[in-house]
Amino acid sequence: MRAALVCLVLVGAVCAIYGQSTRFDFSFYDDPDYVTENEHVRSGLTWANVEWALTTSTAANWHPLTWMSHMLDVELFGLDAGRHHAINVALHAANALLLFAALRASTGAFWRSAVVAGVFAVHPVNVESVAWISERKTELCALFGFLALWAYAGFARRGGVARYLAVAGAFALSLLAKPMLVTLPLLFLVLDFWPLARFRLRGAPIDSASPPAAGEPPSRPGTIAWLVLEKVPLLLLVAASSAAAVLAQRAGIALMPSAALPLGARLANAAVSYVDYVRIALWPARFSVLYPHPDLAGGTPLGGWQVAGAVALLVAVSCAAVALAARRPYVLVGWLWFVGTLVPMIGLVQVGVQARADRYLYVPLVGLAIVAVWGGADLLRAALPSASARRAISAAIAAGLLLALSVRAFLQTRVWRDSISLCETSLATTPTAIPLLDRLATLYVDAGRWDDAIAVSHRALALSPGSFMSRLALGNALRMSGRGAEAVDVAGSLVREAPDGPDANVAMGLALESAGRAAEAVPYYRTALRARPGDAAIHYNLGNALLAAGRPAEAIPEFAAAIAARPDLAEAHVNLGAALVRLGHTDEASEQFRQAVRIDPQLVVAQFNLAAILAYQGRLDEARERLAALIAAKPDLAQARSLLVQVLERQGKDAEARRVERGGR
Repeated sequence: MRAALVCLVLVGAVCAIYGQSTRFDFSFYDDPDYVTENEHVRSGLTWANVEWALTTSTAANWHPLTWMSHMLDVELFGLDAGRHHAINVALHAANALLLFAALRASTGAFWRSAVVAGVFAVHPVNVESVAWISERKTELCALFGFLALWAYAGFARRGGVARYLAVAGAFALSLLAKPMLVTLPLLFLVLDFWPLARFRLRGAPIDSASPPAAGEPPSRPGTIAWLVLEKVPLLLLVAASSAAAVLAQRAGIALMPSAALPLGARLANAAVSYVDYVRIALWPARFSVLYPHPDLAGGTPLGGWQVAGAVALLVAVSCAAVALAARRPYVLVGWLWFVGTLVPMIGLVQVGVQARADRYLYVPLVGLAIVAVWGGADLLRAALPSASARRAISAAIAAGLLLALSVRAFLQTRVWRDSISLCETSLATTPTAIPLLDRLATLYVDAGRWDDAIAVSHRALALSPGSFMSRLALGNALRMSGRGAEAVDVAGSLVREAPDGPDANVAMGLALESAGRAAEAVPYYRTALRARPGDAAIHYNLGNALLAAGRPAEAIPEFAAAIAARPDLAEAHVNLGAALVRLGHTDEASEQFRQAVRIDPQLVVAQFNLAAILAYQGRLDEARERLAALIAAKPDLAQARSLLVQVLERQGKDAEARRVERGGR
């Protein structure tokens, strides 16, 4: 009964905190690569896409199980962001339950296991892993990792080939989701010391490890050599997964070369990052989606005192944990859990430009929670001889801590409600994060806040005057604000720097179009297509330039190519229809407008063009119905109202036409 109550509270807390994310959209950060702009994921779970998932290094990762998870979401829910978020919430709840089960099975300590699982469920540092759809990989990796921990507790207690295979199978699935838990076999070895008591340090008291759960036989002892040998098959899985991960990261050009970031700089950042992770676990505040590496663009260089202080603190804590190992084994085990599971993400093999990331603490946080919860229980036992008093005070402390963490996590989750909020809040913590400034400028452009976009781009360029991406963002902002000539100048500098670069050439094409020089934009788009053949957006832009230059016959194959690459690109259907109209192919144009409306019923230009061509073809009743519906949704759309008046007059409904003309429907 009490186990069911704990599970209900864990699930309820997760839903109360993260349920709000089901109203959020996809994020700007990685979600396009993982879901919204990924043609394989967008087409759902098919055999061809499964084959792609097993072989691709897209996003500089090899995590086929993660790809298949996103494909299944699309298969079930389409691109409904709320339901994708709901799956992330469900996975986090499942992870909390599995962690509780694994700790309880390993330690036999019910309430302490429940509190650790509660800290994991509601800690604000885990918001990034839950509220960010692209972090499905971390949740899936942890799901099977915790399942492996639970299975390992059973194997350690009772042995058996079937139980070992269950451990190996769960571990393999964890690695297929994300190669994050490659140190899990070493964690199993640590757990063999405590709480599984498969070997003891000399001088340790007999009861230094928690007893097995009721009804279970005691742990089977073994030599350390045998326990290490037992992990060899799991280490072979680690070797295979690590090799695949490195190959994928090299293919994705994500690995930082040693010349750009020497080993000394990586070690220094690793030491300081470990301390930062402890700090944010103890005092969860000032989060950012990107913490720039101190030795890369946008980062703040580390002082020698910071590195020395971090190393001294880590050495001191490690020595204390070893010294306490015989009497307080949970300290050493929790510390090694934290340190060991962070090793793959600590930056010794640098991937990307971040110094650290909140999402990397998703599993390592458990180690710190074990130290805190078991240590707190021991402190209370020493301070309060009364068992009833200890129970009351420990319950009050645990409830207060979990409530405070829950409130903070709820507020942090709100930050992810939209991409602008996420960028602005992150930049308040890391104001020199140039990639975030560039992205915020783009988001401001999309939101029509062009002056803000220009200001943010200049802020980024003040930090890094030669930044290609910052100039690209500035050019887009200038173009959208109507300053086409200035946008052409900025894009020109990009093309001179990267004459064959697709981004530079697309920027130049768009800038020239905005300056009324569509014909000059065409060769730039063609250059971009040589670098990215089949790119739907570039074909679409080239079609637009050709159409604006009065070359509709040449524009048609470009729009067709865009549609072939992205069949759901409604705007391409609309503009293909416009090109067909210019050539007098009204029936074909009508079908393109209908297709655009089917894809996006809210696309006003598609609705209007379809109504207009129906009116031209004499299909007045259908044109009238569509225009009336459009005006009902958009009462201020003067063109639709004017066309409806003409349709009504052609039908001899002059009174009704006058009513529409006066503002009626």
